[in-house]
Amino acid sequence: MAPRRTLTRSDWQTMEFCWALGSPTAREVYDEANRDTSTFRRLFSDWKLTTVRTFLSRLVDKGYLRTEVPTEVLLEDHGPKKREVVDYVQGLVGDRDRAVELVVSAVHRPSVVFVAGETRKAKEVTARLETLGARTSMREGTARFVPTLTRAEALDESTTSFFDLIARDDPAAYDRIIEKAAERRAAIAAGVPAEPAAKRSPRRARKG
Repeated sequence: MAPRRTLTRSDWQTMEFCWALGSPTAREVYDEANRDTSTFRRLFSDWKLTTVRTFLSRLVDKGYLRTEVPTEVLLEDHGPKKREVVDYVQGLVGDRDRAVELVVSAVHRPSVVFVAGETRKAKEVTARLETLGARTSMREGTARFVPTLTRAEALDESTTSFFDLIARDDPAAYDRIIEKAAERRAAIAAGVPAEPAAKRSPRRARKG
């Protein structure tokens, strides 16, 4: 039997950002979470970067995300053939001004001139730069988190949480949840006592 997979509220919102961004880093999810002003976003307090990393790691463990760690090629010195190095870097980054900036600044601080999903490609770029007399190095880049299934597939899973079912069956329920929560917080802040049980609207009987 396949392991049970569930999405909590925080899991679901994290996945929403990952689906929207494609294959984001933890920092990109963090930035997006703190820019978002949607109704769903208001269910949460401000997210911290450490919290985002925890959520992402949990989703990797659950199988909803997988990590990809790219390899970065760093130019440490352009060597004697500066113009040829600029020409080659331009082909990598697609912009002449940016290539010049990267090559010139590498003298003072290593510049990332290429990011590859495969180490083999990074080695090819490194070898080419070194044949031009440049000094290079490689390092692991920032991990990216790639969804392993689509949003529709996540909604179709029988083990998704009740919150996911609300999203599928009644999106407006989020608005009602938020509004009621805001009303309760405002009442508490104003010192207004909770509504007596006798005055509350009777609950509708469930249909058999």
